[in-house]
Amino acid sequence: MLLRRARVTFEELSRTPLLLLLTAAWTASAAFSQKPANRPVGFTFGDGSYLIETDAIRGDGVLLEGEAVSTNVAPTRVYLENSGFAILGIGSQVRVYEDRLQVSGVSVEMLRFGSPALPLEAGGLEIAAATPDARVSVFTDRPSVVSVMVSRGEVQVSLESGRVLRRMPAGSAATFTRTSGEIRIQEARAALEIARICMRQLELMAILEDYVPGVAPRRAALVEMLSDASSGLLMPRQQQRDEMDSPEIPTGLPAIDPEKLITAAREVHFRLNQEGLDESGCGQPDCAAAEPPRWRNRFFGWAGGFALPPPGCVLCQPGEQTGPPESIQPPPEIRVEP
Repeated sequence: MLLRRARVTFEELSRTPLLLLLTAAWTASAAFSQKPANRPVGFTFGDGSYLIETDAIRGDGVLLEGEAVSTNVAPTRVYLENSGFAILGIGSQVRVYEDRLQVSGVSVEMLRFGSPALPLEAGGLEIAAATPDARVSVFTDRPSVVSVMVSRGEVQVSLESGRVLRRMPAGSAATFTRTSGEIRIQEARAALEIARICMRQLELMAILEDYVPGVAPRRAALVEMLSDASSGLLMPRQQQRDEMDSPEIPTGLPAIDPEKLITAAREVHFRLNQEGLDESGCGQPDCAAAEPPRWRNRFFGWAGGFALPPPGCVLCQPGEQTGPPESIQPPPEIRVEP
């Protein structure tokens, strides 16, 4: 009996590590066979600081399924796994899923929808590519008003229920307004809505002027372009306050030419997204920006707790150290052609 008990005990002891090992191996195999909850769906690249969820990013970052990208005072490019490509405008946010992009505001330019094409969702609408070459910009700073501007190809705007509202060709623009559960399509309103959001983005850029002085004249030119095209209706807030303090009280509203305003808004929008204002420099003779820039400069903007650098131009040629300390110099440039 004692021998049997000893034999059983020995056999149990000898089997226990094997059982534990097999159990651990089965558990690991089951874990690896499951699909990850959040898999990568693309990557991001920005000239300045931006956020992925609450993490401050400089340069490029990996984007997981369901995560939101938020910009500050510079655009951010979003490259999707399906070969789609979008530019998130200044002060904007988009949440990226495997099957769609959810726009919170204020502007997103979709240069390629990819394959299979991912639709944009904004304010209860779905903006989808109707042709493979479709290129569209979506503007919204409140859920009930969404403006769509088509640059190339055709897009289809539908309700989330699937009901098609409008098929929009290249060169068209329209504002979709939800009032009391009904959708109104207003083509004449689109120019003013889009230009107004562009002006807000230009105001947000003003903080850069103390740190990248060369931005000032270029930003001022874009502000003037929108102000002139709107017959003075659109202007920065400081200029609005100055006019309010003026003894001259304007009467009536200025006459606005929608075609002239949408043309100006398109120009400002594309230049804000693609012109590379971070290459402005300071305009001094020794600055590299006096000629074609030698390298791209990061804005070193602030996001998620990043402090702004001391004033100075980071494009200036070596000599006087006016840029950020070497400890926070940007990483080598990674260029990805859209």
